Amino acid sequence: MPKLIQLNIMVLCVSVAGFGLRAQDLPNEPKESIFSLNGSVDLTFGFYDAFGDIDPRRDRYQYLLSGNLNPAIGGIAMPLSAIYSQQETTFLQPFNRIGLSPRYKNLTAHLGFRALTWSPLTLNGHLFLGAGAEYAFQPKHGPLNYHVRAMYGRLRRAVEPLEAQQNRGLPSYQRMGWAGSFGVSSRTNASNYVHLILLSSEDRLNSIEAPLLSQNVKPEENLNVGLNAQVQFLKNFFLQLDVARSALTRDVRDERAASSSSLLDAFGELYIPRISTEVNDAVRSTLRYNAQKFFAGLSYNRIAPDYRTHGSYFFQNDLEEITAN
Repeated sequence: MPKLIQLNIMVLCVSVAGFGLRAQDLPNEPKESIFSLNGSVDLTFGFYDAFGDIDPRRDRYQYLLSGNLNPAIGGIAMPLSAIYSQQETTFLQPFNRIGLSPRYKNLTAHLGFRALTWSPLTLNGHLFLGAGAEYAFQPKHGPLNYHVRAMYGRLRRAVEPLEAQQNRGLPSYQRMGWAGSFGVSSRTNASNYVHLILLSSEDRLNSIEAPLLSQNVKPEENLNVGLNAQVQFLKNFFLQLDVARSALTRDVRDERAASSSSLLDAFGELYIPRISTEVNDAVRSTLRYNAQKFFAGLSYNRIAPDYRTHGSYFFQNDLEEITAN
């Protein structure tokens, strides 16, 4: 009878915490840290083997090096995460990745492999390779604070048909995308905010040598417009609303068609309706009451049957849900 054996051994786990260098103390001056570092580094080895009438399905020896470090120099925070493994040579999508998110005061940059979450219905934790930035502007006067966010990068790398066949996977076009967000929040109450979000992405036709006709993989395009807001009223009541409209074109090579969304028409060439374009809406809303010793809430969610966004890996669509708690 065939048997499989797999053994994973954690050989190194280093935690770095509380390490710092401070500037020279001066009379009546606060101590300021010049350099600080915390985080962890892990190294794992794996062993795999197959016995009997069964072929090995992976490399016999495996290793995985991962780390999360948070250095700070002169008030500039630079969170760094990285993963490295020999599996990059066999995985269809990138397994080795490194990313950096330096932060200084109200400005944060994102470089390398990053995953951002702005809204459950638009950009929701999708890994990309590229760059992004976030800036929070707090004017000295006025009732509002302002928040601007942007990103651009590769959402999916190209996989040639031959490479996909060798690795028993699916081929794909390279997918590039960008997103922007503008938001305002109350200076006196951070629970009151409104964010407008725009996501645009497309598959590059020339990213692979041969068209993917036999595999029924078609180049897609997506434009997603969303609004994420929350307001507090009557002291203990909170209303949270997340709505989005997504136009998904399943084949960018199709002919143009008549527009089915006056809202998306305002974005000009960003929205090109075609025969295979579908426009769908989604809404998530919650009304809750928070008191010191009592909590109550009512939620209403509705996701259209074919709602999809390139900013999320998975969506449970075709649902209407009412929840009371």
